[in-house]
Amino acid sequence: MKKIIISLLVLLLTTGCIPIASSSIEEITNTILSSKYALFNRVSGAYKYYLPREMKATITDEFNEILSSKYHDYYLYVDLVSYYNDVTVTYETDNTLYYSSLLYGEDETGLLNIEEVGVDEYIITMYYNYGRIEVKVNKSDINEAVTNSLVILSSIQYNDDIIENMMGDDILSSAEEQIDIFEEDKAESEYLDTLEEEEDIYTGNEEEDYDPDVIN
Repeated sequence: MKKIIISLLVLLLTTGCIPIASSSIEEITNTILSSKYALFNRVSGAYKYYLPREMKATITDEFNEILSSKYHDYYLYVDLVSYYNDVTVTYETDNTLYYSSLLYGEDETGLLNIEEVGVDEYIITMYYNYGRIEVKVNKSDINEAVTNSLVILSSIQYNDDIIENMMGDDILSSAEEQIDIFEEDKAESEYLDTLEEEEDIYTGNEEEDYDPDVIN
């Protein structure tokens, strides 16, 4: 039944029923956040999530992943420490940006910021479910990127046992290995630059980690 629900959601978002290109950002986010799916096709250490079938994970470690589509790289970070400590995060919109809006799920709140950084260049930064995604796109690709980002973040399920073990082993206590995704004054490009510098430190197995056939 869960497979049917997630398949229907993806179908609605990618067919004429809810056309991504012509829908508003609000329509897209509301559709995703009001869905009751709970499915995954990728496991990454202490968490798992649904990765859209046209995307793949290219670089991964305990906290960060680079998820690639045909034209764009999505930079994913999960804050396992805040999740473990059940931190309540508050967000504020920024009316100086091209777009800024709060995200309201059933049990979570988040934030979507879209900043114009150049001629037909926009950085999408989305916070939700103790995760953050950043991606740089052209204006015509904003809706698709918002869809992919929110499907990923809203589907994340954390493994409490693994996180508990990581806390006990002090894996999560090293500030040098973490990026504070909720730091207000962090430059938008810092997160992207940090992960780009780590592209040569791939510690996973791409063939084992990425399994697009889990969902049929």
